[in-house]
Amino acid sequence: MLQFLIIINCSSQSKQENNVRTVTRANFLSSGISYERPVGRMQSIFLQAGMSMDAAVGFSSALGNTSYFHLDPAIHIEYRYYYNYARRQEKNKRTDMNSMNYFNAIVDCYLSKRRVASSDYDEEKLRPVYSAGIGWGFQRNFSKRFSLDYSLGPGVLITRVFRPDIVGEVYP
Repeated sequence: MLQFLIIINCSSQSKQENNVRTVTRANFLSSGISYERPVGRMQSIFLQAGMSMDAAVGFSSALGNTSYFHLDPAIHIEYRYYYNYARRQEKNKRTDMNSMNYFNAIVDCYLSKRRVASSDYDEEKLRPVYSAGIGWGFQRNFSKRFSLDYSLGPGVLITRVFRPDIVGEVYP
């Protein structure tokens, strides 16, 4: 009886596709929940619902002191284009959970009583405040589920404000 043993050695490379991932987070500084979902290669839509925090303290010898703290319900929608995946991979830096730099377009809506300009009056009831802008940002995800996300860019703020006329009547 004659037996033959044939050994075939097959090997392949497992290439990780350079694409963004779906990520859900609980945010503590800007309290709320965020969800990021891919919409194309290296592109995502980022949604966040929660509370928008606005606080300031001011001191002036001429104008006096001022301080305020507002916590308003908000919705944040953002389109992101990640651009530095290959460079981070070459340097063996982390790219898990979209840990990359990005360009973005942002639309925010929050309900607030706060004044927008120093000449405005504080509102009596909540009103919608809209903002839109473009920017650049980076997102870094570290071990133990800690994440840092920072973006910067110009924007526009749109809302209704109340101002007094000559006789002191307040009008929109």
